[in-house]
Amino acid sequence: IATATTLASCLAACAPSTARPSDAGTPIRITAPPPSATATTPPPRQPARPVRLTLDGHSSPVVPVGIDALHQLQIPSDIATLGWWSSGAKPWSPHGFVVITGHSTQEGTGAANRWWAVKPGDMVKLQTRHGAARYRVVSRHTYVKPAVPLARWFPAHGPRGKPALALITCSEYRDGEWR
Repeated sequence: IATATTLASCLAACAPSTARPSDAGTPIRITAPPPSATATTPPPRQPARPVRLTLDGHSSPVVPVGIDALHQLQIPSDIATLGWWSSGAKPWSPHGFVVITGHSTQEGTGAANRWWAVKPGDMVKLQTRHGAARYRVVSRHTYVKPAVPLARWFPAHGPRGKPALALITCSEYRDGEWR
């Protein structure tokens, strides 16, 4: 079991998990049990870019995104599509945060709207061309924009630390700016 972080407003929750969906920030790290010597141990997965995220039975496409000229994370213009920060970690990477971003709207139609209801224990699935990486939510945090730990999720020298997932969305639009 790995950890994840759902981050909103600029929200926090998980990392890859071998748990099945039926198994009942500062992310909490959960160490996976040592691999078994039996044939039931799945082979290591090849890191690959995510193409779809599923949470609570709802699925959204994921496209690669970068940063803009102001060094801010780009968000797909289509509110039904999520963005994966392509300079960050990929699912099954040995280090760093897989960063996914998306819109949450007042109307409730944004791909990230469901992130506000996540709670510890919920499962998030990221589909890649090599299969599905599963993440268990361990925490959720809301930050005021100036307090967002950007250096943690977007390290200047590439992905670092234990593998984890960060889901990032904004919480409100006020005075012409998302917060």
